[in-house]
Amino acid sequence: MTLPTWLFEILACPLCGAALPQGGTCARGHRWDLSPAVPDFVGGDVPLGDAFDRMADMASRRARDEAERFVGIDQALLEAARGRTLDLGCGVGRMMGALGARAEHLVGVDLSRESLRRAAGAGYVVLRADGLRLPFRSDSFDAVVSGFGTFAHLPIADAAREVS
Repeated sequence: MTLPTWLFEILACPLCGAALPQGGTCARGHRWDLSPAVPDFVGGDVPLGDAFDRMADMASRRARDEAERFVGIDQALLEAARGRTLDLGCGVGRMMGALGARAEHLVGVDLSRESLRRAAGAGYVVLRADGLRLPFRSDSFDAVVSGFGTFAHLPIADAAREVS
């Protein structure tokens, strides 16, 4: 998948915060490969390794099988989407189709490689990134949405500081 042009207006190196042009190398020389279907801004494995992918897959199945449990949360997320929207902890992209209908530009981030591969396969713009070290310039988004699963894995105050 080729990343959309608008994304390069907001991408930044998660290590130093410098702008990240289409070549993928920031002004300080940090190099990121932007060519795969799911560009990886984490590198290497996260703690829990494959277990994280299994948990993400289980959560996706549960959300699909128990959709009525998520109606209130989903509605609030949809109402928040506008302009440039970040789906923090997007998983397999369960909400991205509906969010994309309301947002001018939508990008999802998650740590799960397998979930992101599935979301990219569905045509969504996704990046592998740490929710506490996002690869975006400050003030890049008009809205940030996140389902409850993200905050089961991230310290809420730290994640809120990162996206604010």
